Amino acid sequence: MKIQLVIAGSLICAGSVLASPVNVTIYDGQTASGYVGSGIGGEDNDTEPGTIKSDAWDLEAFGYTAATKKLDVIGTYNFATGATANGKTYHAGAIFIGTGSSLPGPHDWSYAYVLNFNNHTYSLYNSFSIVLPTDIPASSPWTITSSSNPVATGSFDYLTGLANPDGFGLTVMNPSYANQHNMISLSLADLPSEVLSDFYVHTTMECGNDSLNGKYTSVPDSGMTLGLLSMGMTGLALIRRKLA
Repeated sequence: MKIQLVIAGSLICAGSVLASPVNVTIYDGQTASGYVGSGIGGEDNDTEPGTIKSDAWDLEAFGYTAATKKLDVIGTYNFATGATANGKTYHAGAIFIGTGSSLPGPHDWSYAYVLNFNNHTYSLYNSFSIVLPTDIPASSPWTITSSSNPVATGSFDYLTGLANPDGFGLTVMNPSYANQHNMISLSLADLPSEVLSDFYVHTTMECGNDSLNGKYTSVPDSGMTLGLLSMGMTGLALIRRKLA
């Protein structure tokens, strides 16, 4: 029984590393005095220079779980309803995926997920033209137009009123937004495996008030699983020696 528990515990530890969401957010390249965020990528409590700085516009983090191929997009911005300023509602944009040695330029993204919040479905495109944000061009792209059929469709989850999405410890600017984080949870399983091993991700809202970028690179096991199994086998040898 002890032997089985040692080996099983080692396997569980190894698997849990792959099954946990990782914060893959990176710096968006836009900053100025009074517009400096916190956390990974400096994106928590951040909007772009010269914009309305409040939780209503804050895109906070990307989380990615390699084991399930799930991408989480987190913000106090309400992705489903958008945010309103001066009588206009600014809606959420597409989620762009791209590859390469650096963040793709506005016209260089390979894939775009267009989300329908009315029925929580997505359409994935690999041929499209981009649409720029209305106010902050540096946050491009916002969404797409396409005359092609999507290469895949599916459904996504949208969760609201979260206190600590993905366990990232994200904070708020105004206490009234405490426990008001929102999260899109989207499967990237339709993408080629070579894309999922190393990709960039981007999204913004219609006005571009906040731009969110991310970068995922798969990390080889580096011997972790073998190390944990070795610990289990060492324990087995010690137990046998003791019994002898």
